[in-house]
Amino acid sequence: MALLALPMLMTALDTSVLYLALPHLSLALGATSVQQLWILDIYVFLVAGLLMTMGTVGERIGRRRLLLTGAAAFGAASVLAAYSTSVAMLVVARAAMGIAGAALLPTALSLISCIFVDARRRAAAIAIGSSCVMIGAAIGPVVGGLLLGWFWWGSVFLVGAVGMVALLAAGPLVLPEYRRVEVKRPDLTSVVLSLVAVLSVVYGVKELARGGWHPVHVVIIVAGAAVGAAFLFRQRFLAEPLVNLSLFRRRKFTGAFVVMLGSQIVLGGTYVFIPLYLQLVQGFTPVQAGAWLVPQSVTAVVSTQLSLYFVRRFPLSGVLAGALVVCMTGCVLLVASSSLPLVIAGSLVLYLGVLPVVTLASDLVVGSVDAAGAGSVSSLLQTNNHLGSAVGLAFLGSIGSAVYRGVTDLPSGLRADEAEQAKEGLSGALAVAARLPAGDGDRLVDSARQGFVMSMHVVGALGALAMLALAVFAFILLRPQPDAGDGPRGAVSTTGAARRARSAPSAPRK
Repeated sequence: MALLALPMLMTALDTSVLYLALPHLSLALGATSVQQLWILDIYVFLVAGLLMTMGTVGERIGRRRLLLTGAAAFGAASVLAAYSTSVAMLVVARAAMGIAGAALLPTALSLISCIFVDARRRAAAIAIGSSCVMIGAAIGPVVGGLLLGWFWWGSVFLVGAVGMVALLAAGPLVLPEYRRVEVKRPDLTSVVLSLVAVLSVVYGVKELARGGWHPVHVVIIVAGAAVGAAFLFRQRFLAEPLVNLSLFRRRKFTGAFVVMLGSQIVLGGTYVFIPLYLQLVQGFTPVQAGAWLVPQSVTAVVSTQLSLYFVRRFPLSGVLAGALVVCMTGCVLLVASSSLPLVIAGSLVLYLGVLPVVTLASDLVVGSVDAAGAGSVSSLLQTNNHLGSAVGLAFLGSIGSAVYRGVTDLPSGLRADEAEQAKEGLSGALAVAARLPAGDGDRLVDSARQGFVMSMHVVGALGALAMLALAVFAFILLRPQPDAGDGPRGAVSTTGAARRARSAPSAPRK
């Protein structure tokens, strides 16, 4: 389990630490603003676009083999990124890391499903993996700050390389191999369609979040959705589809999938405000802001273990709905006040509820199939999470930006470019205020910070309403039904007879 959790921890840490290192490497390599975006985004694009394909590849060549191949590629690309001498070299390295990351994430989750066939142990293993993702994202700024204080900017990439070396050294000795000897070669047309669809949607929503509503970005999203519809239509007629659409006929699978998508949309659009609030409103450094977020991750890990305890004694629908209500409470606290204690409390309560939601819903999804289908389902789940985060950042982020622009007052006498920069966001307003006379600058800072806090309140209120709707949805759709046929391996069971039932045996090992 430690080995399977390692890639989840390393990939999350690598993503969060890059935001802190970006100004340093941009200065060293002379990266423009557009090049900085490519350094950040190329990884996300390729991970999201290749996730579904990698699940089928792992089933064909062996999941341990794909995991170790991805680890070797990720480690080598991390070293290449650390010692890059140009922007182009760094972008190529980040692209290679994205391809490797797409191989690591679903493969680790599918191996968890194959190895831990007992429902209770599988749920605990998924909880550990989800906790590592949260911890990696939270400690990234702290680790990055320490490394940048002692070494050069490339050292932040070497952390991932060290983790992959440990996985490569112990993986062949500890991890078993699982593969389907009868699986056919992935349908290349489906691979291309899925790649184009996911990349188009992710690119379009990220551009909407970054630059606001624009017809070109909307057209890209619509085109990507159309390609995605063609992809799904094609899956209906394939003997070995990348996505088994028949799974969505199962009530629990569909319910868990929708809950995961909805919670990721809310989390992606809401939680992004917290580190910005800590740095731009409270004036903390990135390292200090990261330190404020570490307790949230610890709390989330504890809450996950408590949810596994409750789910053995109460209906899963009730536990999952309760966790979503906790998430709603965290969003409400973000609306209640702009003071530091309440914002921190809101983020802590949000984390308190979100990890049990991720863990329980993930267990329902991967536990709904046997070991043979774990790879494709894990890939579908990871793609769902990435798309949900991107859509949440674009949709809720656009609403927050509109609120900010509507309530922020600009001092008279600003040039057109300065006014546009101040209206883009709080960081732009602070940069403009630094160039203004003291009185005008202070008024702009106060107004911009109030506008940012107001946008956080509005997004928090929308998040609270969405979490409440998801809680009602989960409680109704996932409630126990004795005659429901939800697959060969149910998630953590909640009724007396189901608790005593054993899961189906794992696939043959090769």
